[in-house]
Amino acid sequence: MRGHCALALSLLLASQLSESYKFLGFSPQWAVSHVNYLGKIADSLVDAGHEVVLLAPRVDPTINGAGTKKARIIEIPENEFSRRWNSARIRTNDLYWNGSVLEMISEGSELFKSLTLTMNATAHYPGLIEQLRAENFDAAYTEDPAGFGIFHMAGIEKTVFAMSFTSMECSYAITQSPSAPSYVPSIFFAPWGDQMSFWQRIANTFASFGWAFVVGSRIDWLQPIFEGDFWEMVTNNSLVLLNSEPLLDFPRPTVHRVIDIGGIVMSSNSEPLDEYWSEVMNRRNRTVILSFGTYIKASTMPEVYKETIRKALAKFDDVTFIWKYESPEHDVSQGIDNIVVSTWIPQVALLNDARLTAFITHGGQGSTLEAAYAGIPMLMLPTQGDQYRNAAMIKRAGLGEIVRLGDLEGGNRFEEAIRNLLDNEKYTIHARKTAAMLKDRPFSAKEKLVRNMEFLAKYGPLRMLNHEGRNLNFIQYYLIDVIFFVGFITVLVLGLISLCCVASCRFCCNRVRRRYNILKQE
Repeated sequence: MRGHCALALSLLLASQLSESYKFLGFSPQWAVSHVNYLGKIADSLVDAGHEVVLLAPRVDPTINGAGTKKARIIEIPENEFSRRWNSARIRTNDLYWNGSVLEMISEGSELFKSLTLTMNATAHYPGLIEQLRAENFDAAYTEDPAGFGIFHMAGIEKTVFAMSFTSMECSYAITQSPSAPSYVPSIFFAPWGDQMSFWQRIANTFASFGWAFVVGSRIDWLQPIFEGDFWEMVTNNSLVLLNSEPLLDFPRPTVHRVIDIGGIVMSSNSEPLDEYWSEVMNRRNRTVILSFGTYIKASTMPEVYKETIRKALAKFDDVTFIWKYESPEHDVSQGIDNIVVSTWIPQVALLNDARLTAFITHGGQGSTLEAAYAGIPMLMLPTQGDQYRNAAMIKRAGLGEIVRLGDLEGGNRFEEAIRNLLDNEKYTIHARKTAAMLKDRPFSAKEKLVRNMEFLAKYGPLRMLNHEGRNLNFIQYYLIDVIFFVGFITVLVLGLISLCCVASCRFCCNRVRRRYNILKQE
């Protein structure tokens, strides 16, 4: 009997080991939210019993770690190009609040160039590709297009595009997903919802194609680094993982190969607050977080913005405001005892604390989903990129309201928006209901991620998910030739009918005229 039990246990362990796969993730350390997203994918796969190696080149020296607690990390050290990138990022932050659009475009171009050179140094790092080949990975995922070139060099065919944004409008070549700019807001500076005016639809179309141009330019810049057709390396991905939550996001057309895993960062319990933060939460009946994220620094915003914020927060005696602010020497809370300034906050733990009342946020995808899963109403203050779309998404879901940067130039709009968020219970009710829906949905983000990655590793590459539309040109895809042909035939038939009618009328008229003339002669 014991022998049978031991045999059964051995078979069970063997079956589990046979279903264990080895994944490679590529995650350049250039933005905290992106690093955390890709790191959480790694941790979720490790939790499912798989081995994950995260290739994480150092880019931004202020980022501590690769965002994973469980995967093995291959870290490529900083180089002269990553240091150039960091210098450009610092200049961009300084220009962000006060610089002109042309200055921002110039520094943004420098950022892309430096990042491209950093990826070149990574791809040709001594011994790296040989090490990756020896690891024998089953599949790989990346958000940065350079990852596909590295995967190709390492001989990995089963690849995944893991996007930390909520959508990839007009990036059909990469996702094979159709775009609908007539009602789906772009992630590229689109401050409107799905109900657009005529002029908004025009602007949204240009914004969507603008985003596609940015992505395409990045791929073109990377082409010289890798031998072969780099566009083909990128577009040959089998799956696309989007950091999108269908219960929150704008409904959009999609395809089978696109998997929504929004909320993957929230798939595990948050750590409890320490004694200091717990004491801060107990100071007043209500507590609100104010944070502009990690990439753009609140400390560099114009003084008039800071003063508007200070005056507004000071008017809420019964509310503690936790303001994430990078330069404590500025002493922005001077004379205002209900403002707690900190260079870092345990955001996820604070959001999941029952004592938190609301969240004033820039609207980054990570922060937005964290607050939605925690059931916290939001006041959205978007500053760049996809944050405008996220703000419109939250307002559409009834989870909060929007204020613009212009509202920080003076006046009472910012104060009124905070008061409305705190005093109107509908936002809290909607936020809690949405959080309950997200937690009770049929399949969690983690389940969808793990099952699809396992399926890819076992059966991939999943070329059967590639549809024929990817091989059609613009005229064929949008049936312009068919519409023209049908229109031509329709016009031709109508023309022939018209000619027949005219000829018939003439024939009848001539016949009547002849009979009339005959009768007249008689």
